[in-house]
Amino acid sequence: MEIKSHIDKYWKYWVMIILYLVGMTGISMEASRDFFLSLSPIHLTITLFLSTSITKVHEKPVYLLIIGILGFTAEVIGTNTGIIFGDYSYLGNLGPKLFHVPLLLIVLWITSVYGAYSISSLITKNLWLNSLITAILCTGLDFLIEPICKDLG
Repeated sequence: MEIKSHIDKYWKYWVMIILYLVGMTGISMEASRDFFLSLSPIHLTITLFLSTSITKVHEKPVYLLIIGILGFTAEVIGTNTGIIFGDYSYLGNLGPKLFHVPLLLIVLWITSVYGAYSISSLITKNLWLNSLITAILCTGLDFLIEPICKDLG
């Protein structure tokens, strides 16, 4: 495969790889951490658009909106009542909030649920098993990133 056709076919993957490598490097260095954390909303939104356009799911945005709205609703209930996820709150580094929850969480829920679903779809085509694996992957991701997010504010 010639280089131009490779770039034309895979440029979205390369952009995401570069964004994540640069982001992880920037966050890992104390001097640039705050700057790179402030870019998180932009970075995560770019990730959403690139990943959904790769898989063509953006052609059916109603599914993505349902995921985002249901996830955001769960966060609103959780932060305001302590039900579902326990007692927690969000600080200001994820952008504007509605009902004490950053609007960016709509993007985060879409990205994580859709990503987990994409992975589980490679494992099984059974709807119930796929749903279970997706839930396990999302929960596992949350267990992995929650301590990091807490430490980063």
